[in-house]
Amino acid sequence: MNGIICDNSVVLRRIAFHGASPSSRFNNMGFKILRFDDDQVKPFEEKTEEGVTHYKKYIDDAENYGTITWKSKEDPSAGWATPFVTGHKYKIHWGKTGLDWDRMTIDVSERWRESDKNIHLFHNFTDVRAKYDMWVDGVKKEEHNDTIPFDDMSKAISG
Repeated sequence: MNGIICDNSVVLRRIAFHGASPSSRFNNMGFKILRFDDDQVKPFEEKTEEGVTHYKKYIDDAENYGTITWKSKEDPSAGWATPFVTGHKYKIHWGKTGLDWDRMTIDVSERWRESDKNIHLFHNFTDVRAKYDMWVDGVKKEEHNDTIPFDDMSKAISG
């Protein structure tokens, strides 16, 4: 993640994330942050020379993410804390690809003012894995939960 140089109109506010449950998933995990303002992620549909969208290329490039180290004993303990520039959007996740959590405490700085611009945080949430295809012995079973059809057997995993 690149650094920024700010004038006195830019406001930074600390946000702390802690109390993740189940805690065993999050111990020592890095907290990933990606700038996610519209000018970073749009236009979504335009494709690169490789045939992927600029959006996918942007979010898949690990070099675009900053990583905040898990702190075991500092305030907050067993968590992460970092300043965010107000008025911006950020995509956040834990671990390499994103871990689901059942509970997480998010504390904003005591310096937060009602006049501060919003900070938008986008993160994955997976409660029910509703989209999947089931293949048994190379035969596709009936579709479940409005699953998008999958017709490329070369990409199917069998065991």
